[in-house]
Amino acid sequence: HEPLSSSPRGWHRAPGSLRAVCCIVVQIAPKIARFLGHIVQSRGRLSRTAAVPLEEAEHRWLVKAAGGRWSSELHGLLLGDAGLAARRDFMSGFTALHWAAKCGNCDMAGKIIEVAAKAGGHVNVNAKSYGGYTALHVAAMHGREEIITMLVRSYNAKTNLRDYSGKKPHQYLQDGASFAVRHLLGDPDLHSAAGPSLPIRKNAKIAASILSSTSTFLGVISDDMAFYDLTKGLRKPSSLNKLLAASTAKETRNQPAKPCCDSGGDSPEQEGQERAASNQNSTKCW
Repeated sequence: HEPLSSSPRGWHRAPGSLRAVCCIVVQIAPKIARFLGHIVQSRGRLSRTAAVPLEEAEHRWLVKAAGGRWSSELHGLLLGDAGLAARRDFMSGFTALHWAAKCGNCDMAGKIIEVAAKAGGHVNVNAKSYGGYTALHVAAMHGREEIITMLVRSYNAKTNLRDYSGKKPHQYLQDGASFAVRHLLGDPDLHSAAGPSLPIRKNAKIAASILSSTSTFLGVISDDMAFYDLTKGLRKPSSLNKLLAASTAKETRNQPAKPCCDSGGDSPEQEGQERAASNQNSTKCW
């Protein structure tokens, strides 16, 4: 075919709308070609992957391990191929150890590690799924405290690994998780569970200090006999009466005995006579 510009009905003779469409097609054609090329390449990779099916032993291992139960069939498969312990589920990326942790099957988890070691293999207890979850993450999500303890203490599973959301295993623990498991996983919020004893102890000290200061103040006041005389006719709480009476009795016991008559002072009768005489003199002056 001849180019559009050299044909009798050339480019310059085409209607305006057709020219606009042609310009758009020319501009986006390379992008469309690249996009179609990527699709073809992706389909080629998928077809090559699908062309390699799972082996029968691997397929049986993945299906049986997902049930979370240890069996003689799993035992025989693992003895025949220790590498099966590291095989991942194609959907979740779980290994057999992840399934054991999810179901809380300590026996299965221990058998996987021990049998694989006998067959010359090694089980990575910190292996991650497609979401970045280790067996500890999965066990914490489902509240499997027994297998958490076993993985950490017996097989040295790491407690500080983060999944792809940035969370550590302790952050998936449920509200009713035990103190021992939280401590084992390094939960930094343990002070919220064991911490009330500290504020209570601190508050007790503050209360004791306040009571001590109050008692000292009331003791000083009660030592003042004038204050005691002034408060005789007032209604006071029973606790204050007891405190003042006890302090006064203590002060009386500690003071030396005084003579009943003081030669240097006037008796109450003389003071009364002098006061009456002064009142009569003042009346006369008026």
